[in-house]
Amino acid sequence: IVLEAMASGVPVIATAVGGLGEVIEEGRTGWLLSRDAQLVARLAERLTGLAGDAALSARVGAAGQAVVRERFSVQAMTRSYERLYVQLAAPRRRIALIIDDLDVGGAQRQLLEMARHLPKDRFEVSVIALSATRLQLAEEVRASGVPVYAIAQSGAWSWSCWRSLYRLLRVLRPQLVHTWLFTADLYGRSAAWAARVPRIL
Repeated sequence: IVLEAMASGVPVIATAVGGLGEVIEEGRTGWLLSRDAQLVARLAERLTGLAGDAALSARVGAAGQAVVRERFSVQAMTRSYERLYVQLAAPRRRIALIIDDLDVGGAQRQLLEMARHLPKDRFEVSVIALSATRLQLAEEVRASGVPVYAIAQSGAWSWSCWRSLYRLLRVLRPQLVHTWLFTADLYGRSAAWAARVPRIL
């Protein structure tokens, strides 16, 4: 939500948790408040100050928007992953992107953008969805020239899904497996390790 607000030009006041310190520069792109007994009072003070200073609100909102555009946009993410892929998957750069499903969602959209924008002359990309039914974005991925494989998965654990994924990885022989979301992390990392994929992200 923080990145979405910043991308919309809305000044952000948040508690100092997780990785927000990487995004919010105090007083320039937003404010981080420590979680203590004075939190409510400081939050009220900061909100009152912003409400009464339209120029400050606009300036901080614009600065936050610029940071998101430069460092956290889909294009910036794609460039960052491309650099990482070049580093980790040399020399052939066969990459398997494994995700829980291809229904409409944030991670799925990011994966779709990766499939669309990675240079085809430098990367051989395959997408593997661990669902045989939730595949709304599959045709968009295929339209970008990237093959899509769907493997049925259900329940707490499916050995048939794991075996199918392991066998597919043995056929595709990627230099790098990149997993997206929890189910793909669980199945993808263990199957990639068993299939002796050199790099797992």
